[in-house]
Amino acid sequence: MLLAIDIGNTRIKWGLHDGSQWLQLAFTSQGLSHMQADLAGTPQRIMVSDVSADRLSSRIAELFPGLPCHQVQSSAQAGGIRNRYDCPEQLGSDRWLALIGARHLGARSAIIVNAGTALTTDILHNDEFLGGSITPGYQLMRSALAARTGLPESGRAELTGFPRDTQSALSTGCLSALMGSIHHMQATLTLQTGTSADIWLSGGDAPLLLPWLACRHEPHLVLEGLLKLADEVLPCDC
Repeated sequence: MLLAIDIGNTRIKWGLHDGSQWLQLAFTSQGLSHMQADLAGTPQRIMVSDVSADRLSSRIAELFPGLPCHQVQSSAQAGGIRNRYDCPEQLGSDRWLALIGARHLGARSAIIVNAGTALTTDILHNDEFLGGSITPGYQLMRSALAARTGLPESGRAELTGFPRDTQSALSTGCLSALMGSIHHMQATLTLQTGTSADIWLSGGDAPLLLPWLACRHEPHLVLEGLLKLADEVLPCDC
């Protein structure tokens, strides 16, 4: 039984896999101990991605003593993908695993988008990660504007053709910035390779973009990447 854990800046996403299917797929914003309490089975090995500022993964050994555990770091090649980053190890493990997860699920020429605290937009083409961009996420944009201008921090998120009130102007501006980042990377891939690319969307803020974006919604790409790498880096001898 594999426990896959994706620790982000806002929440922890996790899944329990029995070798043939996901038994649980869930998330918590209340810490690793809450995840442990909610497990419906006993894991035999653990795969982790941790991009949190607090590096919460350091607690896993305390919560699951004696279990084999591997924390993924980005590399030049893994899961059938070559990493073209100038310094491959500097790529966030969540971005790397989302690329691996998408390829595992059938992506070949695609824009892999993770909409969370930040919006990451990464290009996968011919089993290579060509590069990608990082944009402040929707809530981060709203918070920054509120902190520096006094404009409202919360409110409905929708695109309006001609915003005629402050709330519509804010939500349309922030969503347009996110959509523009995605479409720029899509257009760049097409221009440089002549290949059209599908958009694969994941992340906690994916529902904000789904009404306005033609895409394939795959909410657990990082967990799928952890599952794909598990047998390469942490073979199960149970």
